[in-house]
Amino acid sequence: MMNERILQQEFEILEHTADAALKASGATPEELFSRLLKGTIYMVFNGYPESTAEQKKFLHLTAPSLEDLLIDFLNEVLYWIYYEKLVPIHTEEGGFQVREGEPWRLEGEFSCSRADFQRHPLQMDIKAATYHNLRVTERDGQLETTVVFDI
Repeated sequence: MMNERILQQEFEILEHTADAALKASGATPEELFSRLLKGTIYMVFNGYPESTAEQKKFLHLTAPSLEDLLIDFLNEVLYWIYYEKLVPIHTEEGGFQVREGEPWRLEGEFSCSRADFQRHPLQMDIKAATYHNLRVTERDGQLETTVVFDI
């Protein structure tokens, strides 16, 4: 497992009635998305399984807003984990880009490992990232948001 203290600095898992919530911030949309990606994987496995890259996945998403793009991104990652049995490994800086515009765009290549549910059993069955009270705000040069997941 990755150093959990480092991970805890990048995101915060919040208690939420009948759901789960994840709070994160980042200086850029890419950093925010990356931290939420790590937090989502952490919630699913109750840790971050260490493994080696076995497959590359290219992702191209478009959405009318940053919030829509974020939800689409997290739900795509959940699909990879639960249905394709692939776990995205943390991408290096520049591994994916988020571009503002009409529409917003996310493009990038993700290194993934095969999900080994015997070694790393699922700890949380997340159905989807939701729009519940979703807002990406900027404060002190940081983008911040809290994502609520339907479990």
